[in-house]
Parts: sequence; C-alpha cells; structure tokens
Amino acid sequence: MKKFLLSVSMLVVFLTAIQAQTEVTVAEAGTLRQLVEEPISEINSLKVKGPINGTDLRFLRELCGISVSGGPSNGRLTDLDLSEARIVAGGDYYMYDYSTYEEFFTSNDELGIYAFFNCPVIESITLPSTLKKVGTSAFSSCAHLGNIEVPETNETFYSIDGSLYSRADAKLIKYPQSRNLRHFIVPEGTKIIGYDAISDALSLELVTLPEGLTTIERTAFCFSNNITNIDIPSTVTSIGVSAFNYCAGLESLNVVEGNSVYTSVDGIIYTKDMTTLFRCPLKRLTDVNIPASVTKLEEYAFSSCTKINNITMPEGLLTISDWAFDGCRNLEVIDIPSTVTTIGNGAFSSCNKVKSLILPDAVKRIGRWLFYDCTALTEVKFADDLLSIGEGAFQSCTSLTSLVIPSKVNTVVQQTFYGCQALKEITLPKALTLVGAYAFYGCKALENVTIYAETPPSCQTFPFYQVPVARCTLTVPYGTSEDYRNAIEWKNFANIVEMENTSINNVTVETDSQWYTIDGKALLAPQKGINIMRMTDGTTRKVMK
Repeated sequence: MKKFLLSVSMLVVFLTAIQAQTEVTVAEAGTLRQLVEEPISEINSLKVKGPINGTDLRFLRELCGISVSGGPSNGRLTDLDLSEARIVAGGDYYMYDYSTYEEFFTSNDELGIYAFFNCPVIESITLPSTLKKVGTSAFSSCAHLGNIEVPETNETFYSIDGSLYSRADAKLIKYPQSRNLRHFIVPEGTKIIGYDAISDALSLELVTLPEGLTTIERTAFCFSNNITNIDIPSTVTSIGVSAFNYCAGLESLNVVEGNSVYTSVDGIIYTKDMTTLFRCPLKRLTDVNIPASVTKLEEYAFSSCTKINNITMPEGLLTISDWAFDGCRNLEVIDIPSTVTTIGNGAFSSCNKVKSLILPDAVKRIGRWLFYDCTALTEVKFADDLLSIGEGAFQSCTSLTSLVIPSKVNTVVQQTFYGCQALKEITLPKALTLVGAYAFYGCKALENVTIYAETPPSCQTFPFYQVPVARCTLTVPYGTSEDYRNAIEWKNFANIVEMENTSINNVTVETDSQWYTIDGKALLAPQKGINIMRMTDGTTRKVMK
C-alpha cells in the first residue's frame, strides 16, 4: 500500500512538473531558443517576456508542432502567453511558403500573415498587450486552438469568450476552430466577419449574424462543413465571393428582407436587381434554372456543387466568372448560351462527367485551367478566330484524343496539355511562335503533331517531356524539315515529314480519286486543312487546302 501511494505521489509530481508554465525573459530579440533549456517535446506551457522577432517566432511555431519546412516537429506547446512580449522587426523569416517561394518576416507590433498557420498543437494563446495588427490567416488551420485571449490594456484588440475582435472596425478576426460550440451567436455591434474568421469550425451547425453587420469577407466560413443554413442580415452590403467556399453541408443561403444589395431565391444569393447570381449553396440537391434576368455568374457561383445534375443558363447571359462551375462533378451537360462573351479562369475545371463543350463564337480567349481535370472531355469546339489559350487549360483532360488549335493562336503556353494521356493528334497553327514549358508533358499516346508554322517556334523547358518522340510523326510545311531538325526540342522527333508542296487549286483531280480526312474518314470534297487524296493507281497524297 505504501509503495502504491508513493507511486501515485511521484506520478502527481511528474505531471505537475510537465504542466507547470515555463517563463522566459528575452533581453535581446532572436535569442529565445537559447534561453529555453528543456527539450521542446517537454514544454506544454510557456510565457515569454521581452522583444521577439522572426527568429523567435519561428521557434515558437516549432514549439507549437510545425517545423520551418512545413512538416511536424516534436513540439508539444499547448498554452502560450505573449502578454508581456513585444513583436519587433528583424531576425530570420518565421515561415516559408513552398508554393509561392515567399518568406515572411516580422514587423513592429504586428502578428504577421500565417504567424501560427497550421500549428497543430496549440490550444490557447494570449496576445501581446502592445499588439497593433494581426495579419490574415494568422491562426488558420490550428486544429486544436480553442482560445485566443487579449490583455485588457491592449488598445487595438479584445476577446470575447476566446474569439478575437478588433476595436476600430468592430471586426471578428477569428473564431477559434476548436471551440466546442454547436451554435455561435456573433455579438451585437460586430460590423465585419473577417477573412477566414469562422473557417474550419467543424463543430458549428448554426451561426447567428447580427443586424448591423455590413461585411462578410472572403473565405469567412470556408470548410465549416456542418453549417446547414446561414441568414444574411438586411444590413450586409458586401460579401466576398469565396465567403462560403467548401461549406460541404450548406443547404441554403437566405437574405433577410429589406437588404438593399442582395436577395435570395430558393436559397441562392443574387444581387438585388437579379442580374448576377452570386452563390449557390454546396449541398443544393435539385437542378437549377437560372432566371432570364441574370447576365453574370459570379466567381465560384456553383463551385463544388457536387449534387446538382443540371443547370440551365439563359440566353442573355454574358459572363461566366472564374471557377463558376469548378468541381461540379455530377454535371454531364453544360450548354453555354450563344450570348456569352467572357469565360473566366477554371470555370469548368473538375467537371468530370462533361464530355463535350461548345464555346460561343464571341469568346476569343480561353482562360487558365478552364478545362483542368475534365477527365471525360473528348471534344471542344471554339471560334475559328480564337486568340489565346491560357496556362493549363486542358491539363489532365485524360480522355481528350485530338484537337486543332485555331489559326490566330500564337502561343501554346506552359502546361496547356499537361497530363493529356490519351491525346493522339494535335494540329498547331501557322501563327505559332512559342511552345511553353511542359506544354505536352506526359502526352504518352501522341502519334501525330502537325504544325503549319514555317519557322520552328521557340520552346521553353521540356515542352515534349514524356512524349514518345521516337515514334511520333511531326508533319511540317514543305521545305522546312531541315529547320525543324536543327531546332531545339523539335529536333528530338525522329520522324519529321513535310507536307506536299501543292495548293488544292493546282491539283489535277482524276475523276475516280477519293478524298479522306487525316484520320481516314471519307469526304465528298476536300475540306479546309490537311486532306488525303487517294489516286486511281492506289497511291495517296497529303494535300493542304
């Protein structure tokens, strides 16, 4: 019994020692790591006094479970008190964004962008009393953060029940994602729901927004997947286009009557004049008939609406904005009205069941990633006078087998056909002057490349990487094969052949000759482009009209 009591006593002492707060006073910014004697895996609670810079903030992030490389660290810090610390400029970068190659440094009295981003261990943090600015996403993706405190002496920020607010603009900056509430009532007097403010709040099922609220910023509710309905107060005059992105459980967005800027019909937000469809909730289950008055689909209007099978767009629609139908994985048919003049970047990306699309003649430019990951897409028709095709426009279109690039396009930009594994034939125009980096990366099935450019276009890095250039035929204009054999990247094609030196008007057509397309389909008469003519003696000729 004595041994048992002794063991229990030792365990209590041990746990108390682990949970006891470590207090460190920093005399010179950048030296925090040297002042902490314990291994980082043994520090659960820490109070820091004095000046801290980017070097120190990097160490604090490591204590909170994330290394500078973005991978996990051994840090186990759950409670951080910076009430008597002051953030100062200088030192090393505290975070590095490996996607944009951007380094982030501290500024005086500012908790910068991504300061504690993706810190998986931290549960509670007290901010400095001298703090004057908090950058966007400073607390994003902190899976266990449930409490943000601010000293009463801070003149810029305050906290209510663990949520962070700014005084001057009455903005909710961050509702900690690990707060265990099912219903969050935003306090009266709040004017702005900030960028990323209520994101990743997986326990929330209901949010009540107060009358008097004016602004909901971009990504405000992103990934709060269990919220089903949101009522937009009558006083709201500005909503960020991505405010409700990735809210997988959202069934309805309702604008309170009397709002001067927005309205809602069947749970979908429109501008008050019904000319712009602003946002459809992600969990919408029924088909959508867009009203005839709508001339614009806003950015992300139907993004990730995976349950919708059919969307009918009206004649009179002019603009389909960036990412408007991104991730509509159950849409099988998209009929674009002839009146559409502008289609934004990524507008149809990841529409995995769409097999064909016809772009209106008025659309002169294809945006970046427009058809990215449209894995069922086999056919796209666009205007003969199309001017440009954006980066990655057909990337990962794994069912696309052939395409003819219109005559006015002068550049195949980087990654345009990246990962088009089924692509067998591509026809490139005379105007082409540049092929971008990795433009045809991974086009392993490519058999025929026909190019009308009389001067070999310049090529950036590895445009034909993983293209089977040893067996793929490159067809070039008459008299240019030697130029292509000496041109960078083009010279890698083992089989370079020239087109016939003839015009269709100069060909003596025997009465019994037959015409075919390049892929062998019989024709009644030659068509524009490359034709195959079979003579009466059985020989064939490639003829360009």
